[in-house]
Amino acid sequence: MSSARIECGFCFTVPVTGFCEKCQYRLCETCSKNHPMVEMFKNHNVVRTEGCNNPTEDLDIDIHERKCKIHTDEKTTLYCEGHDVGLCVCCLLLEHKGCISSMIHLGNVVCDTKVLNEYISKLNEMGDQADSIASEIEDNIKRIAELRSKCEKDIDTFYNELIVKLLKLKTNAETDIAHKYRQNAEHLETVLVSCNDNRERISEQIQYIGDLVQKKHDRNLYVTLQRKDKTTNEFMCSNQQCRINNDVTILTFARNSELENILKNDSLTFGITIEACDGSEEFLEHKTEVVVKALHTSVVQTNPEEWILFASGVSAEEGLSFIFLLNNCMKLRRKLCILNNNLLNLKY
Repeated sequence: MSSARIECGFCFTVPVTGFCEKCQYRLCETCSKNHPMVEMFKNHNVVRTEGCNNPTEDLDIDIHERKCKIHTDEKTTLYCEGHDVGLCVCCLLLEHKGCISSMIHLGNVVCDTKVLNEYISKLNEMGDQADSIASEIEDNIKRIAELRSKCEKDIDTFYNELIVKLLKLKTNAETDIAHKYRQNAEHLETVLVSCNDNRERISEQIQYIGDLVQKKHDRNLYVTLQRKDKTTNEFMCSNQQCRINNDVTILTFARNSELENILKNDSLTFGITIEACDGSEEFLEHKTEVVVKALHTSVVQTNPEEWILFASGVSAEEGLSFIFLLNNCMKLRRKLCILNNNLLNLKY
């Protein structure tokens, strides 16, 4: 039958061979030797507990009948409440001299059936609670993809709204520029018509004078010359006006300063998330930056027998946090079951 594992409080290895009274940690052989050698732990007292095994380790022989692994000729007839270990008389004399007041002779103790039953009932209750928590964690693991998908849809919706708004702003800017240039072109077309009219009148005047000269109409030529200053001034003013009106309105695109600052702001975030701890009674609300990452499929190994696949939309980090909680619950459940079975074997 497997047993609940007692590990070193520092390196988490087994077996444990010592106990630090200051740190209240069980220690393996290496840590038992090295612990007092560390400057900050030099005043710590490490008590050897080797041979004083976990009471659930071997159920074929009761604890007070077992042989001490250090002093193999002695039995572990004593129990030190202060260090929570069973030990023999030699261990008491060599390692636990100061524990006389907390020493119990195992040959004189009797198990309290009522207390034992209450303890077993409490273990079963905690085991059921661990099962319930593990089930809730498994449900949350399944919900991760759905919840993340919803967030991504919200991001896409916001993104599309921004694109629509930008396209509208772009269209407005293009429409405004097209309208102003169209006005400018229409104005120049009007000036061109006026200039062509003036040029045609000048040509007609030249043709008129040529006809008078050819026909030798000296009187008409005299009258025409009397009007030349006025006519010349009219033609000159018309040309000058056309030259003045022949202007092009040069338009340049000036960026919106607010949007320009947004583009230059590298610390700007796409949005914020409000985090709520849905799996407990505590509600945590704080703002965090949204980091847009490429979605991918991640495989996380939880143990050699079990692989859990987090499909698109679920990161390995999120999955691992749930797996860590789930594994802890399952470990606790296994330990409770082992302890419960051992207590039942002792009872019957």
